Amino acid sequence: MPKIARMEEVLAAARAVGRGLIAVDGLPCAGKSTLATHIQRTHGFDKIGVDDFLLPQARWPSPPTPAFPFQFMRYDELLAAVHSLAATGRCSYAPFDWATLSVSPQKRNVSLARPLLIEGVSALHPDLCESYALRIFVESDRESLIESSRVRGLGL
Repeated sequence: MPKIARMEEVLAAARAVGRGLIAVDGLPCAGKSTLATHIQRTHGFDKIGVDDFLLPQARWPSPPTPAFPFQFMRYDELLAAVHSLAATGRCSYAPFDWATLSVSPQKRNVSLARPLLIEGVSALHPDLCESYALRIFVESDRESLIESSRVRGLGL
């Protein structure tokens, strides 16, 4: 059964993970990145964002249709990276480069030398859940979601 936890409990659980994987998932604008960045900075953890696996817009289907997995993501690569980390403690992947809006030609090499956060919508993909030592789903109240969406220019 899922547990509703306060921030202090989440941070304590994250500290207790050791060298494992921690998923941080939730609705868009719920505070996933804020929480993951806070944990990363205060505890020195590493982080992989699900957004690292974005496809360049030229490769998005047209017209886009609602679907899961999202059609604008490189889900197979995300799954492979997390499975490799869980099995071997290492992975290598080509992150999305926000400066060029393309997949970087430079691979990112990641290891479980310290706890690692996997953050983003669908980090708790059903095929990944068993890979995590800790699973966090971030929820936020309606007003905060709307305000965050407005600040980000998402048209709400």
